[in-house]
Amino acid sequence: MVKQPWTTREKRIVEAVYPDGGWQEVNKILPHRTQHGICQFARNHGVKMSADRKSEIAARCGMAGRGGLRWLPEHDDIVRRLYPDGGWQAVHAEMPSRSRQAICNRASTLNIKLSEERMQQVNWIRFRSERRPGL
Repeated sequence: MVKQPWTTREKRIVEAVYPDGGWQEVNKILPHRTQHGICQFARNHGVKMSADRKSEIAARCGMAGRGGLRWLPEHDDIVRRLYPDGGWQAVHAEMPSRSRQAICNRASTLNIKLSEERMQQVNWIRFRSERRPGL
């Protein structure tokens, strides 16, 4: 896919549609532009989402103030229950919307450590893959 310069028409569309419709509405009009391309263009040109649009997204996605998913007490309970023996993979199986990094960060914030048995499993897997690449 070859990057094409943005035309004046496309710039006007982004400026008019993006604040209230987001990248999805822009993409309906400009289907050859990707989500990344539309969002990057808007960011680089100071086109921001309207406050109403931001609130709508936050309410729909349960977004926290810093842009991520809010950690609720029941989520913390899942981390406390599963992380020590199952690691981030076990938590992710229960909460697939959480990334590895988010789960590990939350476990660290809650001062939850992997169990000794789990640490040995993780170290064995690392050792095995270092000795026999491709495993």
